[in-house]
Amino acid sequence: MNNDDNGLTGYLDEQANLYHTTGQSAISDAVYDSLARTVGRVVVGAKEGNDTVKHNTPMLSLNNILTTGVCDQVETWGYTALSHWMSMMVSRLPMIRDSVWVIEPKLDGLAIRLNYVDGRLISAALRGDGVYGRDVTTVMVDSGIVPLEIDYRDALEVRGEVNCAEGVFTALNTQLRDDGLKPYSNARNAVAGWMSSASPHLAICQFTLYDAMGISDWHVRNKEVCAGLGFTTAKTLGTFKLTDTLETITDIFTQSASQRSGSMTDCLWDGLVYKLDSHIDRLAIGGNDTAPMWAIAHKYPPSEATTVVVGITFTVGIDGRITPVCQCDPVEIGGVIVSECTLHSIHRLHDLNISVGDTVSITRNGDVIPHLHSVVYRPTTRMETADYAPKRCPSCQSMLETVGKHLYCENHEQCPSQELSRHLRFVSERGFNIDELGTERLKVVLQQGVLLGEGVSGWYSDGVEDRLATALNSATVARKIISAFEVAKDKISLANYLYALYIPGCGYTLSKKLSYHVRGIQDILSMPNTQLMEITQLKEHAVIALKTQLMSSRIQEADYWMTVRGIIPKTQITTIRGSVVITGTLSQSRQAITAMLERYGYTTTASVNQTTMAVICGAAPSMSKVNRAVKLNIPRWTESQLTEHLNTIHTTE
Repeated sequence: MNNDDNGLTGYLDEQANLYHTTGQSAISDAVYDSLARTVGRVVVGAKEGNDTVKHNTPMLSLNNILTTGVCDQVETWGYTALSHWMSMMVSRLPMIRDSVWVIEPKLDGLAIRLNYVDGRLISAALRGDGVYGRDVTTVMVDSGIVPLEIDYRDALEVRGEVNCAEGVFTALNTQLRDDGLKPYSNARNAVAGWMSSASPHLAICQFTLYDAMGISDWHVRNKEVCAGLGFTTAKTLGTFKLTDTLETITDIFTQSASQRSGSMTDCLWDGLVYKLDSHIDRLAIGGNDTAPMWAIAHKYPPSEATTVVVGITFTVGIDGRITPVCQCDPVEIGGVIVSECTLHSIHRLHDLNISVGDTVSITRNGDVIPHLHSVVYRPTTRMETADYAPKRCPSCQSMLETVGKHLYCENHEQCPSQELSRHLRFVSERGFNIDELGTERLKVVLQQGVLLGEGVSGWYSDGVEDRLATALNSATVARKIISAFEVAKDKISLANYLYALYIPGCGYTLSKKLSYHVRGIQDILSMPNTQLMEITQLKEHAVIALKTQLMSSRIQEADYWMTVRGIIPKTQITTIRGSVVITGTLSQSRQAITAMLERYGYTTTASVNQTTMAVICGAAPSMSKVNRAVKLNIPRWTESQLTEHLNTIHTTE
C-alpha cells in the first residue's frame, strides 16, 4: 500500500480503481465501506481506458441498510435502519407507497452485463465504476457459463453476478491442498482473478441474472422470460409494500440467514436486495449519480470492521511464548465490542508491519477470537514496528530467545505468568473443572504461597484449606474450592488429567487418544515408540519429544504426589483397530466423526496409504483420495456404512 500525499482519500481512490478495472483490490468490500464512511466517501470510479466500454445505462452500486447484532445469532439482530428506510420512503415518495417490492439474495459475485442482438451475445462488460466497465466479451464467450445464443430476436440486456457456488469452491480448495498447492482465500476474489486472467477455472462458475431490460416493464416477468431462455435467475424470496409491517420483511431476512453460507449450488449471500417490480416506478423515482432509489441492499451484521491501533502490548503464554496484542479503538463486530486483538507471533507483528496509528481490518466469524486481518492504511508519520519488540520477558524480566517465528521466555519454572497459566489450565473445564477459581483468585493463591511451591499437586497437600482461607480471607470460599477438588479427585478421567498437567505438545485431542490405550503416564513412557506412533499418528521425533516432556521433573513430581494423595484417573482402554481417512462433507462435523472413531479404536489420518483401513466419503470427496483408495483396494464407506460398522462393533462388545 502506498502512503501518498492524498492520505486516506487518495488510498481509497487507488483501491476503487483496482476494484473497478480488475475486480480485485487489497481490501474487501466491507473494509472499503468502513473506511469510506470515515471520510464521507460513497463511491469512487474507475477511469476510462483502452479496454473499457461505456454502459448504455449506468450500472450503479446500491446503498446499504445495515443490521446490528451478532452475525450468527439472528435473535440478536436489530432493524432500526430498515424501519427508518421504510418510513423515509413513504414520506418522501408517497406515489410508491403501494408499489410492490421484490426480495432477492445479494450474491457475493462479480457484477457483469451481457448484451444480445438478434439472439446472439455481442458484448459483455464488468460493472466498473457504473459508467465504464472492462470489456470481457471474449472471456465470457470462452467460459461457457452464459448462453451465446438465445431464442429472443429483440435487443436484450441482462445483468447479473458471475459467482462460484460455495460447495464447488470448497471442493476446489480441498483438491488444491491435496495436490500441495495454495488454496484461494475466498470465492469472490478467486472469480475476479479468474476473470482478469481468463482462467479455465471460470468453467466451474455460474452466471446468475438479477435484472433484464428490453422485455417488459415488470421485473419478475422479465426474470421468468429469461429463465425460459436458459438463464439462471436470482431467486424471488418474497414481496412486500412499504405499508406492510416490518415483520413482513424481517421474517424473510432472518429465514435467509440459513442460506447465507452458500451450498453446492449457491454462492455466499451477504444480505438481501429489495427492488421495485415496476420499471415505470423505477423511472419515476430515479436516484442519483451513485445509487438508485428503486433498489437497496439489506446487509447481514458484519463480521469485519476497521479501527485504529492505539497501543501494542505483549503477553506471556503457558509455554513462555511472547504474543503481541494490538490495543484498538473500540469497534463493534458482529454485535461484540472489540478493543484488542492478538497477533499470535512476533513474526506476524513484523510481517504486517503494524504500528500505533495504523488503520487495521479486524474479522470475527461466530464466537471466535477477533483476528487482525491486515493493515489497510498507514499514516505518513509512524513508529517503526521493530521499536515495539521486547528484549526481556514482560513478566519476569528474563532475556528472551527467538525460536522460529516466536520469542520465548525460557524461565519456565519461575516466570509468574507461566505458572499462573499452568494453574488456570489445571482448574479449567477440560482439567479438574474448578469453577470457583479464576485468574484473580489464583494470583492471590500464588502470591501468598498457599501451595507451598509444590505446583498443581499442592491443591491436595495437608493444610491447604486453612492456608487458602487465610489468603482469601474467607473460610466459606476456601471450603467450596477444596470440596470441588475432592469431587474432581473421584471423577477425573485420564484424558482430563493429562490435559490438566500441561504437557507441552499434548493437547486435549492427544490426551484423549492416549486415554483409550494407557492407564497413566508410566504406561506411555514404557510403550514402544512404534506403538505410540500408531496410537497417536505422531512422527517418531514428536513421540520422542512427548516422552522427554513426560520425564521432566515437573511432570514426574506432580504425577508422583497426585498418585500418593489418591488421585487415580479413570481410563477407557479400547482395542486398537487402525487408521481411516475422512474426505468430503458429512452430516456431522469432522471433529464429531473423529471423536466417535477414536472411541472405537480408530485413528484418523490426512493421507491414504497401505495401512489405511477405510476411506469415509461424504459429499464432494477429494477425488485424489478416492482414486488412491481404489488403486490400493481400500474400502470406501459412506457415512451410513460407517455408522452401521460402528454399531456392529458396539453390539459385539
